Amino acid sequence: MRRAAAALVVAVSIAGCGSSTLSGKQLRSDATGVCATTRTRLNRIDVPSSPSEGGPFLRRGTDALRQELTALRKLSPPEQLAATFQRGLDALSSELARLELAEARLRRGADPVQTFHTLAGQIGALEGQANAAFTSLQIPACTER
Repeated sequence: MRRAAAALVVAVSIAGCGSSTLSGKQLRSDATGVCATTRTRLNRIDVPSSPSEGGPFLRRGTDALRQELTALRKLSPPEQLAATFQRGLDALSSELARLELAEARLRRGADPVQTFHTLAGQIGALEGQANAAFTSLQIPACTER
């Protein structure tokens, strides 16, 4: 009897350990939800009306993007989409790192106008890479922030 109960527990455990890989449709749906939520958060952030408001603006933006990246990293794309999805995540991660560095510079007293000018030059290509990956995956909600 104990052996049968133990076998049942093992069988249920193995069945519950199935792959958490999403289908392409599920990946698009889940990622769309994540990115739509981020877009809503970003749209609620007021554009700075003076250079001194640049730091708080970046901080709120990086907080939203960090949450998005964390949620997207939890998604498990199907094998045929994994490399493209990872390219999108890598570009987003690099973009976020640049944003965080700019925000840290502003906290240390850097010139906001120069900081934003430099930042714009740094993240343009990264945004393009992320947009290309998510466009290829047919996840438009994750493009053009």
